[in-house]
Parts: sequence; C-alpha cells; structure tokens
Amino acid sequence: MNSISVFDIPYVLTNGKNGTNSFSTTLIETAFSYNKYGQACAMAICMLVIAAVVMVFKNIVFKEENENTYE
Repeated sequence: MNSISVFDIPYVLTNGKNGTNSFSTTLIETAFSYNKYGQACAMAICMLVIAAVVMVFKNIVFKEENENTYE
C-alpha cells in the first residue's frame, strides 16, 4: 500500500522530470502548478477508493484461519 503514496524521494531527486512521475507527483503538480484543484481532488478521491478496494480484497484473501486466538 505504501507504493501508492510515493512522492517525496522521486520529487526531491528529480523534481518529477525524466519520466519519474508517479500518481502522487502528478496529483500535486495538477493542483499547484496548473491550479486545477477540483481535478486534483477527484484524482485524490480515486486514489483513496482504489486503495480501499485493494485493502478490503487483501483482508478477504489473506484472512487468518484461526480468528479465535484466545482459546
């Protein structure tokens, strides 16, 4: 899940140039360089929904077999 929020290292090292844009850097660039705050907000909500779906799917697939650990 941490790969979704990759922002700081590529941005600090390359400033988003040379094809190192991730979804997070594109989102920040859309909001603050192009002043498209609504589009950046929609991108952030899409990222949140995708992350939530992936987490729910992961929790269902990798569910522990022994849920009662106190017995």
